[in-house]
Parts: sequence; structure tokens; C-alpha cells
Amino acid sequence: MSRGLLLQWVVRAVTMAWLVLMAGSALAHKSSDSYLTVQAQGDQVSVQWDIALRDIQFAIGLDANGDDQITWGELQQKQRELQAWAGSRLSFQRGGACTFKQQALQVDEHTDGSYAVLAWTGHCPRDAGPLTIQYSLLFDLDAQHRGLLKLELDGATHSAVLGPQSGPLQFSEAATAGAQFVQYLWQGVWHIWIGFDHILFLLALLLPAVLLLGARANRYRKDGSVSAHPPSNIPFLALGAWILTVGWFGFNVMSAQTIDKISGLVAVNSLMAMVGGTLVALVLGKNDPGFIHNGPLAGLVAVCAGSDLMHPVGALVTGGIAGAIFVVMFTLTQNKWRIDDVLGVWPLHGLCGTWGGLAAGIFGSKALGGLGGVALSAQFIGTAMGILWAVACSMVIYACLKATMGLRLSQEEEYEGADLSIHRIGATPDREVNW
Repeated sequence: MSRGLLLQWVVRAVTMAWLVLMAGSALAHKSSDSYLTVQAQGDQVSVQWDIALRDIQFAIGLDANGDDQITWGELQQKQRELQAWAGSRLSFQRGGACTFKQQALQVDEHTDGSYAVLAWTGHCPRDAGPLTIQYSLLFDLDAQHRGLLKLELDGATHSAVLGPQSGPLQFSEAATAGAQFVQYLWQGVWHIWIGFDHILFLLALLLPAVLLLGARANRYRKDGSVSAHPPSNIPFLALGAWILTVGWFGFNVMSAQTIDKISGLVAVNSLMAMVGGTLVALVLGKNDPGFIHNGPLAGLVAVCAGSDLMHPVGALVTGGIAGAIFVVMFTLTQNKWRIDDVLGVWPLHGLCGTWGGLAAGIFGSKALGGLGGVALSAQFIGTAMGILWAVACSMVIYACLKATMGLRLSQEEEYEGADLSIHRIGATPDREVNW
């Protein structure tokens, strides 16, 4: 074994060992959160705070009989303790500490499960000046918890993401939208960075990798022609695509984390997006199995962002457009732009995912049958920032890999194929049998 090949295997072994060791720290995609709505007009303040029952169960325990079902009676029995626990983790000041009177406890259903609704009304010592909010719910138990704040302060609307690093936040009617955007941007980047699964996704953003890797030998000839490299095994192509499709469907639906929290809307929208992607890829791809079996994946990728917001018809359209994006952009990428993305990962995950981020802002709106609470402009800005961050990180990472251990096989190894060059066994024994 050559010294260079030995170095490559050492690097791979160290990388795999790191992934195994860090796997225990991977976090679920559905983070713990609460919804805080505050209205402050002069010295009068009203508060509504939606906290997930699963988070309350985790913090103070609600399931008295241990049957994994939280009843209204069990919640009422813990009402005083719940009010004290939550109240100690939220405070308001406006010229001094604000005082509140507790309102009736309620329960509301969100797309990811049941939430206890705590409400208070009160007043602050002053009727003008900045309002200071201190939020610390669950930070001692779950550092990934976030509070989503909507504040109406003297006629001005504010929003914020409340995390462990937020500290006391001051709001005034003169607060700018730019400051709120910077905070959302910081929280988004931080959320990506602290999740090892998110970092691995950045590593897998393959457009920079494909650009740095370059095309396969003799793929694009000097006379302008393109050498065809058809799939070696269509049944395995279909099997691999549908294993990933079933897994992705489960990922979408089970982001609820437990069976009793599954959202029927998410399940139906995921299925509708699969149907739309499959049908459009079938038509535009002219029965090409590579397009047909990736069509449902394109739909599932696109519907991820808005699966809990869209009307099922909107999900169907979202998936259909994603199927069209994959077929058209895969063809352009390979034949016109001469970017040798072998599996079409960039158009499938990168472009269809980008479309999905925007589609959530379109079909998630109430005007098109969605549940609302989402804006196209916000989706556009967030999607654009995610693209810039991912491309920058992956360019740096893949450039380092190319400079240290290399990305491409030698021309001779490429001709033999990775199965023989790396794994030392043929993948097509029917062509190699020699009696």
C-alpha cells in the first residue's frame, strides 16, 4: 500500500471514529419551544404563554399514574406548581417590577402536540419607556430550548427569539426591524452550528464538492460531446431511492418525536408532495427511471419547511414544482453547464430545498389555504442566508480536503471503478465470470 493511500485510510478511520463518538450528542430536529405573546399599552400588560405539555412533564412531572397520557385532571392538580415554576422564569420591568394577576389555565392544540396556556394581566410602575423582559424557561434542563416572543408595545410590533444567551431584553417603540433581523440571523446560525447533524448536512452540500472535484475522466470531450454513463443497475437505483423516500417520509412525520404527537396534516402533506413530485418527474422525465424514482424525494425535500402549514393542495403543487425543478436542473447541470453531479444531489436537495423554503411562505399563507403565521419575505431572507452560510462552509471544508487528502481517484482507479480500486471486489460479477 502506498504512503498516500495509507494516509487517506488513516484520515477516514479517524473521521469515522469521531462521528461514532459524537453520535450520542445528536439532537432531534423538533426543538423545545414556547410561544410568548405580550401586549403592553401604557402601564397595562397582558401575557399569554403557551408551553408544551411534554416540556412541563419533563420539568415538573404531570403524568401522575404513569400511563403516558396527560389528562386535564392531572394538569389541574399541578396548576399551582406549574404557575409558580413558570412565573419564576419570566419577569417584566417598566420603571420597576410589573405585578400580575393570574387568569384561568387553558389547553391549546398546536401542530406538534398539546400546550398549556398560561395567562396573566397586570400593570407596570410607569406608562412609558423601555420594557425589559427576562426569560429563562427550561434553560437549566435544555440549552436548546427557545422562546418565541411576539410583543405589541404601545402600538409597535416586535418579535424575538429568546435563548440562554439573550439575557434581559429591552424593547421600546423606537426599536428597529434591523435589530430584530440580526437577532434572528444569529439564532439561526447558532442553531445550525450546535447541531452535529446540521454540520454534517453542511458537509454534504455537494455543489462546492462537485465543482472542486471536477468531472469524471472523458465525461466531457474536447469536441463538445458528452459521454453517457448510464446507471449500472436500475433495480438497485429504485431500491436505494425508495429506501430514502420511506425514511424521509418518516423523518417528516416523526419530527413530532412521539406517536401521540404526530400531526395528520404533516403526514398528508408529505404524501401529497410525494405524489406531485412523482407525477411531474414521470411526465417531464419521459419515463426515465432515474427521474421517476427521485421525483418523490424532490417533493419530500421541498415540503419539509411548510408541511405543518400548507393546505394539502398546496403541498401537491409544491411537490410537483420540485419534481420539475429536479428534472430540468439535473439536465441543465449535466449537459449544458457541464457540472458532473453524478447523483443530482445539488438540484435534488439544494434547489428543491430552496424552493421548499420559499413555498412555505407562499402556500403557508391563509390566502392560499394555509394556517398563516409565515411571510414570504422572511422565508426569502432566511433561505438566502442559509444558502450563503452553507456554501461558504462547504467551500472551505472541501477545499481543505482537496489540498490534504484529495477528492478524486486517479484516472486508472477511476477506469477500474471504486468497487475494485477501494473495496477490492467487483460490483458486476456477471461481467467478470471466467470459467
